[in-house]
Amino acid sequence: MSTKSLTEVSQDALLRQLGEDTENIKSIFSCGGSVALKPNQLCLFYKTADNAQTSKKAQSSKKVQNPKQAQVLEFPCTDEHLEPLLKACTPATFGHGKKTVLDLSYRDALHLATDSFSLNFHPVQYGILEEIRKYMTPNHAVILPELYKLNVYGPGGHFKAHVDTPRGKGMFGSLVVCLPTKHQGGQLVVRHDRTENVFDWSSDPSTAADAENSDLGVHWAAFFADCEHEIFPVKSGYRITLTYNLYSLAEDTEDTQTTSGFQPESLPLYKTLSEAIVYPGFMLKGGTLGFGLRHAYPLTTGDFQDQYQTMLKGCDATLCIVAEKLGLDVEIVPVYETEDLNGRSQRLIGDTFTSGRIGDMEDDRSEFNIIQEDCGGTQRKDIIWCVGPRNSVVANTYIAYGNEATLHEIYVMGGLLITIPAWGKKCRATT
Repeated sequence: MSTKSLTEVSQDALLRQLGEDTENIKSIFSCGGSVALKPNQLCLFYKTADNAQTSKKAQSSKKVQNPKQAQVLEFPCTDEHLEPLLKACTPATFGHGKKTVLDLSYRDALHLATDSFSLNFHPVQYGILEEIRKYMTPNHAVILPELYKLNVYGPGGHFKAHVDTPRGKGMFGSLVVCLPTKHQGGQLVVRHDRTENVFDWSSDPSTAADAENSDLGVHWAAFFADCEHEIFPVKSGYRITLTYNLYSLAEDTEDTQTTSGFQPESLPLYKTLSEAIVYPGFMLKGGTLGFGLRHAYPLTTGDFQDQYQTMLKGCDATLCIVAEKLGLDVEIVPVYETEDLNGRSQRLIGDTFTSGRIGDMEDDRSEFNIIQEDCGGTQRKDIIWCVGPRNSVVANTYIAYGNEATLHEIYVMGGLLITIPAWGKKCRATT
């Protein structure tokens, strides 16, 4: 029975520590805050529905003007002032697969499309985007908000747990802004990787974070697009929110130290990895460290592989930044898990992310061969996996011919590979 040398034991300990440090990166998948407003500082302008009828009491209010054409709603406001807005809204639908569904048992809400309203509010002017950039984009990407919908949740209104469908290239998350209306319930719950954050914007003094100013403040929360989230039932009043799609455009090349609180040197992962690469006994001849991506991404497009530096989220972005800060090369690759002809589990690494139908397969071709020949999958013996891959998506399909032709699916996952140079090379060079 062979025993490991002290060098091998030390290397194994460092590898285990790298895996633990990576898993323990504080996953900031959501953040939130509030903005104080002065009375009547915020106004919503919206079109009324063709058949909307406004009560005489609401029409006589100073809060509502031109009831038959357009409305101006000043915040904060009462339920009475909201009556014309409610009539202007339509029932909110949601996506289910490729269909748009109306199901009040799953989502009970009203909404307005962006061509039916405007308001004198933008998240940039109140520093909201800078806060999101600070906590959720350690790669200092430039954030572009796209106003998507105005949603109204009345008594009993809710939205069961779901994950948003990305609505465009570069979309990495969502921003929800809660306008100042008195309501109880309607908490937003965001979940990722067995952790959840609750955003309670109700005006109930027993639950609201800032009860004294809840009727004058705008509350907000941002979260990554792959996070599950839900809205608990509203108990009373009306919860009115703006939803923005958040896009990552490009890396900000300006000095980012003054605009971001992210300091990679302060992380345990940075300390462990920096100590590992200056230790001669650690991967003396060099090699590759593998880390499965913890967030979900559009793995079926080539854009992700080319633009990953601005598309990585949270802990994945942090890992990438730490490695590059230490002078190590990083690449994002497709990872396939399948079985070889002997039934043994194998992990194959592709060159590029692909999607769609691939070549038909004959009786003697296995999925293992399909991935090798049509997806460029290879067995990389040089990779040491510190954290295994996860979050698989269907990338390719193929037809298998046996007694009958059947359609099979090939799943792909994302892997982040860090190249460790041999001792004395590049960032491990001795001077």
